[in-house]
Amino acid sequence: MKKVVFITTLSPDLELDVRQPPLGMGYLANVIQRERPGRHEIRHVTHRIGSALDEFRPDLAAISICSPYFCLARRALSGRKRAEEAPARPGTARRGG
Repeated sequence: MKKVVFITTLSPDLELDVRQPPLGMGYLANVIQRERPGRHEIRHVTHRIGSALDEFRPDLAAISICSPYFCLARRALSGRKRAEEAPARPGTARRGG
């Protein structure tokens, strides 16, 4: 069974109880479960990212990062397999304006 983790970086200063994961990640998780039932274990992580990755040891990680939390995500993911070493599927970046 392949392990997939969806990561959303949030500031620990915000109330995590009122935040929801990105809708796109929910859609992707739903499609994986519907189209390939029983073949993937899926988790969504919003905090303690490093320890969650160490514990779960996913085969694939999808990351949603908003610009204000880039440094937070970078710290949490430091020492992990680099993008050059793993296949990448870029998503859509949006910039405020």
